[in-house]
Amino acid sequence: MTLYIVRHGVAVAKNRWRGRDLARPLTKKGLAQAEALTASVDAPVDAVLSSPTIRCVATVLGVAARHGVEFRTAAALEVGRPDETLALVRALLDDVAGIGATTQMICTHGEVIPALLAGLGLVSCSHPLDTCAKGSVWTIEPVAKGFAGRYRTLSTPRVQLLP
Repeated sequence: MTLYIVRHGVAVAKNRWRGRDLARPLTKKGLAQAEALTASVDAPVDAVLSSPTIRCVATVLGVAARHGVEFRTAAALEVGRPDETLALVRALLDDVAGIGATTQMICTHGEVIPALLAGLGLVSCSHPLDTCAKGSVWTIEPVAKGFAGRYRTLSTPRVQLLP
C-alpha cells in the first residue's frame, strides 16, 4: 500500500487574486509541476482524492486521467479541518491495509500536511514534517511498526514516484 500526499503546485499569490480562494489557479510553474507529477507516476494509481480548490484539482487531475481511475474531491482536505483530514486519511489507510498493491493519491495544502503527518505518527521520515514546498510529494508506506514517509519535490522535470 502506498499513499501519495501531494501539496498543490505553485498558485497565484493570495494577495494578487481577486476572486474566491477556492478558485485560485495554478501559475505556469504550478502547471509545469502538475505535468511533472502526471509524468512521474509510473506505478498504477487506484484512486485520486483532492481538496476541492482549483489549485489542488489541477495538480492531480492529470494523474487520475493518465491512470483512468476515479477522481473525487473531499472538503476534509481543505485548510482548517485537521481532525476531518486525519480521519479521512486514516480511513484510507485502514481500508487498504494488508492489500499490498493499492496506491492512492491525495492533494491538499501546506497548512494541512504537517499536522496530518504528525497525526499519522510516522516512525521514520526523510524530511522535517513542518515544511513542504509547493509541488511536493510525501510517499507514505507501511513499515513494521507504522508508516514511513519519503519526501520529494517536483522542481525537476522528471521525478520517479514508485511504490
